[in-house]
Order: sequence, then C-alpha cells, then structure tokens
Amino acid sequence: MVELGEICEVVSGYSFDSKDFNTESGTKVIKITNVGLGSFVETDDFLPSEFLQQKSKFIANTDDIAVALTRPIIDGGVKVCKVPQSYDHSLVNQRVAVVKPRKELVDFVFLALTSPQFSGYVEEKSRSLMQPNLSINDLKKYKIAIPNDEVIRCIVKENLQIKMVVEGNKKLMEIYTQKIQDRISKVWGK
Repeated sequence: MVELGEICEVVSGYSFDSKDFNTESGTKVIKITNVGLGSFVETDDFLPSEFLQQKSKFIANTDDIAVALTRPIIDGGVKVCKVPQSYDHSLVNQRVAVVKPRKELVDFVFLALTSPQFSGYVEEKSRSLMQPNLSINDLKKYKIAIPNDEVIRCIVKENLQIKMVVEGNKKLMEIYTQKIQDRISKVWGK
C-alpha cells in the first residue's frame, strides 16, 4: 500500500477572484460544478488567457483526475472524474484537486478513486458540522495497492469491457424506449 501523493502529483486549485471569470472566452477553468460522479460536466467558465503563464502550477491536462474537495460525496458517490480533451491545459479553481498519475496508471488510479473504499475514506475524512470537506492532505494520504504492471493491465481491461457492456445496454434501453414510445404514439394516433 502506498499513499496517493507518493505515486501521483496532487494539486489543489487556486482561489481565483470572482471578477476575473467570464462566460465568453479565454482559458477554460475547472470549478467544483464541473466535477460529477465519474463524469465531467462542461460549462462556459473562462479566465483570462494570461493566467495560464501566471498560474502554471494550477494547470490540468487531459486524463488528469479531478476530485471535489467541498461536498465531495453526493448520492452515495464521490465527485471524481477525468479531465476531458476539451479541457486540456485548463486552470483549476479552489476546492477542486487534480490528481496527475503516470500515463500507465491513469485508469487504475481512476478505478481506485471511484471505488467504494475511497468513498468510505472520503466520508470518514470529510465529516464536519457545517459543510463536508476533504483536505488536500487527506487526499494525498489515501492508500492504494499498486500491483505489478500485468495485473494493472488486466484489471483495467476487464473494467473497460464491463463499461462497454453497460454502455451497450444503455443504448439498447434507449432504442427500445423509443420504439415503445413510437408504437404508443401510433396506437393513439399521435
């Protein structure tokens, strides 16, 4: 077992001034509202482009893993997602952390951070009287087992296969739901 901070760079976001945000143009910014349960929610939030150079320590790239630090648990899951290609080279706002694993560990670390074990850890560490918060230090101290490369490849491959089956089933459900709705409309003459 190793601490996450030992095998990944873990960066906490910067407290940008609210007056610097806009919805028109500039550098995309990752805010807490972008971090969903396993998926990224795109928004129109930008900061001035010159902030990229001024705040280069707070840059996120494709496949970095974003973690919400404030109200990290919703509906029984932890707000964790991968940064999409469309947010490559974006800035990270306060109360969001970005985990930067080595390329070969991205999928494995993502699986670890979306696991029930991590959810339990976050729940334990983020208890407070007011608003639940996960500290950056607690995130860095989360322990994960890193098996050898062959085991990692097998785990990731198996998980990706399962995800493909689930996505295929979702697509089938959409198709059959539409067919049922079409048939009902035809029967009712609409």
